[in-house]
Amino acid sequence: MLKIDFLNSHAYKFGALCFWFLSYFLFTNSQYVINLNYFFLLLPTLLTIRFAELKDYSSHKIVWLLAAYLITTIAAAFHSGSPSSQAVYCFVVFLFYLTIYRLPPINNQQENKLAWAWFSVVLLYAVYNLVIAWHAGTWHFGERLGSFFAFIDNPIYVADLLTIGLAMISFNALRNGKFAQLCVAHVITLFMGLVILQSRSMLPVWLVICLLTLATGLFQTRYSQSKRHLLWLTLPAIILFYILSSKTGSTILARADSYRFEIWQAYINQTIQCGVWLGCGIKDGIHYVTQNGNPITHAHNIFVSNFAKTGLLGTFLLLSMLMSAIFYGLKKNHMAGWILIAGTTAMLFDGSSLIKSPNERWILIHLPLAYLIKKMVEEKLDRVREAN
Repeated sequence: MLKIDFLNSHAYKFGALCFWFLSYFLFTNSQYVINLNYFFLLLPTLLTIRFAELKDYSSHKIVWLLAAYLITTIAAAFHSGSPSSQAVYCFVVFLFYLTIYRLPPINNQQENKLAWAWFSVVLLYAVYNLVIAWHAGTWHFGERLGSFFAFIDNPIYVADLLTIGLAMISFNALRNGKFAQLCVAHVITLFMGLVILQSRSMLPVWLVICLLTLATGLFQTRYSQSKRHLLWLTLPAIILFYILSSKTGSTILARADSYRFEIWQAYINQTIQCGVWLGCGIKDGIHYVTQNGNPITHAHNIFVSNFAKTGLLGTFLLLSMLMSAIFYGLKKNHMAGWILIAGTTAMLFDGSSLIKSPNERWILIHLPLAYLIKKMVEEKLDRVREAN
């Protein structure tokens, strides 16, 4: 009984989630990270969840959208793939959403600490790998840092996660009036993302964060205060211009779109041939060779990838979920709304399948989406209680 009580405690739930996040930066074996995810995060939820919690959770229509989307991926697996394996993946993903739903409330001060903790973890991870590569002689200043020792081994994802940390800091800086922190975080993100990691996909995310920051400042503060926001963003903008004008910037821009538009067109054309309603199936890997002879094995866009795997039906359900959650997050001014916007923007250029074993996309998409669904369900339950 004491063990069950401990698994239900706020300290364990929050601690397990933090450990789950850190595991992506600590362990090299991907299966080890997945097993940790199951054992420390999802298994306690499976053992302690109550029927009343499931009933409450299913009271909001967005949860039914989530369920419909998961069922659609199983249906698509009948076309290509294993429906039983896909059902297991769907169960695991839904269990993750329940786990986030059962998290304790997080106040504004804790959100600010979480923002800086997230940013610091990703930054330290990048710096540590930079030092290791420099010491080994495999990296020199001006080159792209492309070697990482843990589960997250792609510089694009490292840059995306760092930029999402910037989104969290920007949200809290606006709320708390910490504009110097906002500027420092922008400068660090641009330097690490463009000079060290040399990622282009973080630029649209950074731009979206700037637009959110300015729009929030204009909407929620007086005009004089809004000009102050604009002045603080001037320095990062100047630094961005300088970096892109340098040799490093020329190297980044020379990669152009890396065949993204060509890849998307090929995936869409192949999906139309398979059937637009349920796509080509979950396991029907579309392999494409670009005009320059580069083999491509995934769509580099979560929506194109989702269209290829689940067709129009799955893509419509996914878009409906994301748009509903983003609209709610912005309307209610939740930090998770900014995270989801940043994560979705990042996945427009490098995303793949969402319903599979735990991976980076769980952090970028599932985590903020699950938290916003949690807030939507809780708000509806509060209204019902007040009415009664």
